[in-house]
Amino acid sequence: MRVIEIDVANENSLSSYAIGYFVTADPKIMDYSRRPVVVIAPGGSYEKISSKEGEPIALKFNAIGYHAIVLHYSVFPAKYPTALREMDSLFEWVGANANAYSIDKRKVYLCGFSAGGHLVANYACDYQRLFLQPLKIKGLILGYPVISTNDHVHKRSFENLLQDDYELLRDCVSIEKNVTSNFPETFIFGTYDDQTVPVNNTLILAARLLDNQVPVETHIFKKGVHGLALGTKVTRSSSRHLDVAFSVWFTLLENWLNAIG
Repeated sequence: MRVIEIDVANENSLSSYAIGYFVTADPKIMDYSRRPVVVIAPGGSYEKISSKEGEPIALKFNAIGYHAIVLHYSVFPAKYPTALREMDSLFEWVGANANAYSIDKRKVYLCGFSAGGHLVANYACDYQRLFLQPLKIKGLILGYPVISTNDHVHKRSFENLLQDDYELLRDCVSIEKNVTSNFPETFIFGTYDDQTVPVNNTLILAARLLDNQVPVETHIFKKGVHGLALGTKVTRSSSRHLDVAFSVWFTLLENWLNAIG
């Protein structure tokens, strides 16, 4: 494996960077001269970066043959659209360096948890319309994502993101208001028990994707607190974050990835 640091900073960035985990090419393994890549944005309410939703998730993807890149994006007091521009820099880097790192440009996925889920969904709304990126997002993977600025808002995330522009820009970053038929095919998972980011965020987005005829697979688990990450011993920060029933989400995701090619 090659592990590298990638510069994604812009003039408003605060300690941002990305870490790439690239699986070593092996000519003896069929069909893996080029591998899919997943860009991962951990959560943290736009005020920190949750480490358990970074490297452990990347290594899980490596284990199924994917390259993975974890984006350590700028958080408060950096404000919108700093992190979005960092995501764009990383996405552009993937396209420009696909040959050097044996990346299959037809299979670029974005994965985000909580506020990181909002970041990648926000980027999926804008990457071709505003950022004019020719590279396409193959699919979006969202874990208990922050989505809406309306009735079920996780207000702290949006206050950290928008700060004094909260009222002015809240509709611009409410994902369900900006979904179109060009939104990538999406896999979403969460729990009914989530008392931090209400599961309604997931349900609202799934409904909007269906309205726009965007393929979506949704898994809502009965139990589970916010921020479970893998739900295994690898990512538990307390006994509440060990959840065997929830941990099957990655197997379900692998099935979805195989199905969409």
